[in-house]
Amino acid sequence: MSVTIPGALADHLAAERPFDLETRATLDDARRGRGRTLVIEPKTVAPLHVISRRAEYLLANAYATRPQKEAARVWLKRSGHAPQIITTRYASTEEAYDASQCSEDMRAGDVLVVEAEQAVAFLWKAWPTAITVAHGEFHRAEGDPRKVEANTGPSVRAAMDAAHAIGAPLARAEDQLEAEQAIEQAAADDAPEAHPTREAALAEHRVVIIPCGAAKLDHAAPAAELYTGSYHRACARAAATLTANGGTVVILSALHGLVPLDRVLAPYEMRMGSTGSVTADVLREQARELGLDRADDVTILAGLSYTAPALAVWPHAATPLAGLPGMGHHLHALAAIAAGEQQPADEQGDGLYAPHGLRNLTTGHIRDETTGRAYCGAQLAGPNGAAVLTCAACRQIRDTAVAIAVVEADEQFAAVARAVDAVTYAEETGAHVATVADAEALFAAQLVTEADVDAGTWRGEWIGEQVDDGLFALEPAVEQGALFDDRATAPTTVEAAPQHAAPYCSPEVTRASVDAYLARTYPALLALRNGEPPF
Repeated sequence: MSVTIPGALADHLAAERPFDLETRATLDDARRGRGRTLVIEPKTVAPLHVISRRAEYLLANAYATRPQKEAARVWLKRSGHAPQIITTRYASTEEAYDASQCSEDMRAGDVLVVEAEQAVAFLWKAWPTAITVAHGEFHRAEGDPRKVEANTGPSVRAAMDAAHAIGAPLARAEDQLEAEQAIEQAAADDAPEAHPTREAALAEHRVVIIPCGAAKLDHAAPAAELYTGSYHRACARAAATLTANGGTVVILSALHGLVPLDRVLAPYEMRMGSTGSVTADVLREQARELGLDRADDVTILAGLSYTAPALAVWPHAATPLAGLPGMGHHLHALAAIAAGEQQPADEQGDGLYAPHGLRNLTTGHIRDETTGRAYCGAQLAGPNGAAVLTCAACRQIRDTAVAIAVVEADEQFAAVARAVDAVTYAEETGAHVATVADAEALFAAQLVTEADVDAGTWRGEWIGEQVDDGLFALEPAVEQGALFDDRATAPTTVEAAPQHAAPYCSPEVTRASVDAYLARTYPALLALRNGEPPF
């Protein structure tokens, strides 16, 4: 999933880098887009939340520049506001403590994770308070941290979930025992052997996630009818096509989370990412309740602000709208899906593959012939004839490889042309060279010499362009210092270069040797000559 950071916001992030590991790594791997923009490919939603926090800070900062505020507005419009509680990771508890005191990206209630020290803390007011046995530079909680204040409960629960994710033991023995019992019970309830029928059905079950919309009816109605906006309707039509042969369509509501189509809802006002909107933890729990948490074939038809939380539940989901620049492109893609239009011929049916252990999925992977795996790294089973969408990661990686190969081929063609010109020049001038490399060096020196002599000089631009009836009749090659003496009209004597006794071109440089050199140096050209791509 590619996300573009507006220029002024990107400059601010580069000047005042975030402290957390995931955002730093994401920014380090970013590439420059148009202008000063940065294109990032976050592996989790945490960097998006941190950048949203930074954008919110710039909007509230009286000293922020106008371009920074405009860039912050653009970002928040595209990606949404950060949730009330975000979880960030750090290299050490000392670094995490420093971030809690001076970073604009943190607020009370946030969770700080230091996996290297097995320490997890939540930010209570200005103090990072550990809920794990290991605390490092964090403060230690006295008693039950959930009872410090009424609003600390959600933060403590999020911190406990983070501690469980890294296997860090909790500080309070009763909390640790309760967490272990809850984990054991959840594992028993969710074990595949406990629900063999459901697991078998999920292997072939399609799930399509579509967003809610701002435009709604003015009265309560089933979710399938409540939203009246054109974008939501376009997503619904595309989802209906994808599930025509079976599957489930679920609406992702900013207020209610995952909503079945037949659930009756009253009109409401809520934007995804704003205060009070649904969180990833709530979505995971709802997915379990709906029996969709183990779905293998999931497609998300939504913009970034809805795609990011959905990916937290189904990180393997297909996102066919990811990377499309605007609403018009989204609607065009949705119309193509709704009409049942297929991908190009080389990315359809048997051209797309299913991951290992699965089949007949809506989304297929592109096979890398050099490795036998998908371009995204997935292990493949066989052709996926039912696929109508292409894995976004596969497509992006493949397209990038193709673009790089084309650039390399162009560079090799240019190198071959230079080599041929160099050998031709050596033959014409009678230069004594032993290798093609020597001929290229001689030719390059000659090009530089010509440019230095003529380009932008008084001699090249003035004396060399005198009209025939000018004040003085000068030869272009006459020295400038001879303008007013008798040398002005004197022909310039050019000393002839001595003739070499050797042949005009070394016998080591022949057409056969050039071909051999090119075959060794530019092997990709031979593949192109045979009509095969160089990748």
